[in-house]
Amino acid sequence: MNTAELEGAVLNYWVAQVEQLLCKVHVNQFGVSVARTNRGVYNPAGIPSEGHPLMELYLIGVDTWQRDMFSDNIWAASFSHPVPHPDTKRSPSHHRMRGPRPLVAAMRTLVSSKYGDQVPEIPKEDLVIEELDIFRSR
Repeated sequence: MNTAELEGAVLNYWVAQVEQLLCKVHVNQFGVSVARTNRGVYNPAGIPSEGHPLMELYLIGVDTWQRDMFSDNIWAASFSHPVPHPDTKRSPSHHRMRGPRPLVAAMRTLVSSKYGDQVPEIPKEDLVIEELDIFRSR
């Protein structure tokens, strides 16, 4: 999966991996998914109180990006200083990433610093399919 395209529960899952948190992605029959840790729903790419501390910890800054007609990625995030690239053959960089919202851009930047341009598929043991029986009579 392309790091620059990560979003939602999948992006939050990979942020949890960077932070070394045990995390699973829960998906229901309607395709709605959430990342969950032992503390509950984990959403640093969507909840400022979860994402901003990571931005402060890792010194990730956000600014606007020139919008083009083919993309919603109008925010850009990068480290304030060059950090090592996961591919040791590449020189350290600021890992600049774009996103439709500031936290999405920042969390993509964080994930790219650990995994580079691609992340693997989420392991099957970290996917939980939830069957919701909302039509069951009581």
